[in-house]
Amino acid sequence: MIRFRHLVITVLLLVGIVPRVTAQSEPTRTEKALEQLRNALESDECLSPATRTAFQDFAAAMQAELAGKRDAADIPTAAAPPSHETIVSVVDERLNERLGDDEKPAWEQALERLKIYGDLRLRHESSFNLDDKRDRHRERLRFRLRLDYQLSDELLLGGGIRTGDPDDPNSPYVTLGDGFNDLDISLDRALVTYRPHWGDGFWVTAGKFVNPIYRNPVYGELVWDADVNPEGAVAGYSVTGDGTLERFDILAGGYTVIEDAASDDVWLLSTQATARLRLRDDLRMNLSLGYDYYGDPNPALVIDNAGNAVLGGEFISDFGIIHPIVALTFDGWDRPLTVAAEYFYNHRANIPEDSGYAIGASWGKTKKKRDWLIYYQWQVVEQDSVFSAFAQDDFLLQTNFRGHAFGGHYMLDDNIDLHLWGLVTARDKTSPGSMTDSDQDQWRFRADLTIKF
Repeated sequence: MIRFRHLVITVLLLVGIVPRVTAQSEPTRTEKALEQLRNALESDECLSPATRTAFQDFAAAMQAELAGKRDAADIPTAAAPPSHETIVSVVDERLNERLGDDEKPAWEQALERLKIYGDLRLRHESSFNLDDKRDRHRERLRFRLRLDYQLSDELLLGGGIRTGDPDDPNSPYVTLGDGFNDLDISLDRALVTYRPHWGDGFWVTAGKFVNPIYRNPVYGELVWDADVNPEGAVAGYSVTGDGTLERFDILAGGYTVIEDAASDDVWLLSTQATARLRLRDDLRMNLSLGYDYYGDPNPALVIDNAGNAVLGGEFISDFGIIHPIVALTFDGWDRPLTVAAEYFYNHRANIPEDSGYAIGASWGKTKKKRDWLIYYQWQVVEQDSVFSAFAQDDFLLQTNFRGHAFGGHYMLDDNIDLHLWGLVTARDKTSPGSMTDSDQDQWRFRADLTIKF
């Protein structure tokens, strides 16, 4: 485009001199240059049709104007020709209007539609007072890379890779200290999202993707680990308002958990409705109700069991988890204060330990450099209240426990977060006669440095 701009500026500078030339029967030098420009445009195969037409129209218009002036009986005295700066600004404006994105190279247009982002997390973790085990101290690492490509106004393609064991969807972390062996990398996102023009607020995503559910804002992984990316399809619809109801979201997903040619498949239906209410100028509330219904868990999933009741190699319970969340945020101070509670109940459990709850609070924010946030939460998770294969793995137990989570964030820079936190876990129910199944408090401390890009 720069070459074309210089060409047009040269022509315009020549045209600016034309009014000084007296009428003459022979073509002027400028008219000859314009004719040569038209001929060159017709033979140049590198130009797009839009660009060629724009310059041909311009050359023809200049020739017509010059011819009209030469044939006029009285040629007025011309004003001084426009300055180079004025011509540059006019040409740039016209070129941008006429050429648009069509004149950009294909690779440049593709880059404009591509978004690349991710994060690196370095972690130190220490665990103490474990049942019949030594204290453990380890360094861990997580790396994630995400790519989104806007294929059209309605279609988005997404992909992503991460570190971690590809057979463990709950954890992208790698424990350092394996003789300097290379780290495992796996594909953890591959999706397409459709947002149609005809359905404002409607969207559908298919493939393997981040779970789009609303979570407890203090600590929200008791039912669904945030690292677990489901596979299948999910659709959602959002509406916004100007009154008390600021936003309402509803989503429904159908996920394939296990496909097995030798036995029944395992599938999951997941739904959730969430409302954001503005109760006062400085007080808002989030209300959410979710429901996860699992097809009969396949015995193949028992290998991933992390605390649910099992008998004869099969889960004792089925799983249909009702999950309401309520959160209140007061933002009348410099730093917002949030109080949140959640409850989860497995109405398909076949043992009495079928429910759990959490209540906690956070104060602060993590938006930019020097921001900070502190939090605390208490939780009780009974044995079959959640499906342990996809529940959190931060606490030393995934289910059948009660305990505390507490910590603080400090933003070292806009994209660098230091997170110091602790988790205290004790069994809710112990096994009679077991020497390694105590109800003592087990401790885990972490220091995370997360760099986002």
